[in-house]
Amino acid sequence: RSFHIDESRQKYCIQLAGKRLRGFRSFLCNKFLKDEEGKFVEGEWPMKYAEIISADEWDNFVAKRRNEKFHEVSDINRKRASKPAYPYKKGRTGYARLQQRILTEEKSDATSLPEHVLWKAARVGKDGAVVEAVQNVYDECETLSQ
Repeated sequence: RSFHIDESRQKYCIQLAGKRLRGFRSFLCNKFLKDEEGKFVEGEWPMKYAEIISADEWDNFVAKRRNEKFHEVSDINRKRASKPAYPYKKGRTGYARLQQRILTEEKSDATSLPEHVLWKAARVGKDGAVVEAVQNVYDECETLSQ
C-alpha cells in the first residue's frame, strides 16, 4: 500500500506527518510511561497499539524516553520555548488568516504582505500597543527591505 502525493504537496505532507508522529509519541509517553504527577513508571507495552508498535519498537521507545540525554535536550527546549523574545500574540489565528484579515481590512487587491509587516502584526497586542523590541526589529527589517 502507498500514497501518491503531488510533488508540490509532498513537503507539507511530510511536515504534517512529523507533527502527528511527535504528538503520538508524547501521548504514548504521557499515557503509558508517566503517572498523574508526571513521574516515570514501569510502563507496559500498550496492547491497543500492538498492530503498529512491535515489542522491540516499544522497548526502544521506552529506553530513549528514559535516556538522560533525552531529558537534558527536552528541558533545554522547554525552557527556550517558554520565554520567546518576541511572543506571538494572535492566539490560534495563524499567519494565513491574519494576512487575509489585514488585506480585507485595508481593502487591498494584493495577494500577500511583506513578511516583516505580517511578523509585526502578529506581535501587536489587543490594545494595539507595540513592544519597543518588536518595533526595533520591524524598523530594521523595513530598512533592509528597501
